[in-house]
Amino acid sequence: SNIGDDMGLDTQQLLFTINGILYGETRLRIKGIGGDMSKWIFLALKDWSKLDSNGFKITWLSNYKDFKKGSNSTLEIVKDMDINSVGKSSNDRDESDVLSRSIAISLCYFNSKSTEEIFELSMKVCSITHGNNLIVLSSGFLSSFLSLLLNGKDLDTAFTLSLEILKKYPNSEVLVKRLEEKNG
Repeated sequence: SNIGDDMGLDTQQLLFTINGILYGETRLRIKGIGGDMSKWIFLALKDWSKLDSNGFKITWLSNYKDFKKGSNSTLEIVKDMDINSVGKSSNDRDESDVLSRSIAISLCYFNSKSTEEIFELSMKVCSITHGNNLIVLSSGFLSSFLSLLLNGKDLDTAFTLSLEILKKYPNSEVLVKRLEEKNG
């Protein structure tokens, strides 16, 4: 049952992340007010963290009654955050929590943003709740890798191109080494 619960939470996080992207992109197109997409994703995750409470929520998903209130580090952290604390968390627990956000970025932007922009946005969205540099860089790598696969690149090309982007970031040497070892 724990595996099922974890998968359910990952799916919910993926959905709320995409809902935040859709909300931000809609505001950008309709009102010309988009801003930092990681802030809209934060607000959607905030809605997710307060499913049981009343009040204004930006996401239509919040009204869906079948979501279960789960517990993971993202929910715990986001519940106590405000918009000004986005990107200031030093959390390094449950690094798998950011996987669904990385996937959401790839799915939403693979055909409309550059691989570099996707890498950067994924790192920002990861850093909403995780401050560990290795986790943040891994999130960027995963998003760029998936977006390249979605654009029809083969595994080797997607890996090589994502690794080249990763190498441009300071303090990426440890992750680069690990990825090169695994790929070797």
